[in-house]
Amino acid sequence: MFLVFSGFTPEKYLLPSSLVVIDESARILAAQVGVEEVGQNRGPNIFEYQKSVGIPPGSPYCAAGQYYCFWRAVQNLNIPTSYIPIKRTGLAYEIYLWAKQRGKKSTFKPLLHDLIVWRKRTGINGHIERIVEVKDKGWVETIGFNVRKGNKSGVFQKLRNIYHPLQQMVIIGLVGFEYGRR
Repeated sequence: MFLVFSGFTPEKYLLPSSLVVIDESARILAAQVGVEEVGQNRGPNIFEYQKSVGIPPGSPYCAAGQYYCFWRAVQNLNIPTSYIPIKRTGLAYEIYLWAKQRGKKSTFKPLLHDLIVWRKRTGINGHIERIVEVKDKGWVETIGFNVRKGNKSGVFQKLRNIYHPLQQMVIIGLVGFEYGRR
């Protein structure tokens, strides 16, 4: 039902990655949970996320936060940034398009570490979160940057459904990772 009304057919693309990079980035991701904004889209940690992709302070940072985790992972592992599996950008939609151009099409099924990408029906604005647990009937636990929890904004764990829109946005797809191709 969701797919018919949204006008989009979500797809999944796999990007080559190293399992050690994925695991280290997941550890860094989990450590970010609870970071709160100080002002709108601002704060010391949030500035680091924004800086990692070259966007100005105060910019939306959902994609920057996801990139930051991979960037820190390769730093911690002392390996080149070419091992970061996603595009360096502040736009969730660009991460998806990059994966679509370079990745291998796969079955639309959420897996641990997949990135969920939402987009407004028009334009380039969207949102991205990383799956940290897969549940039944399309439900997943995610960690998202630039999200709300109660009256706070920052980095939090969320419960999402891959078959339901998010506010004014629909899911356009999943970006997954294929290990051992690096």
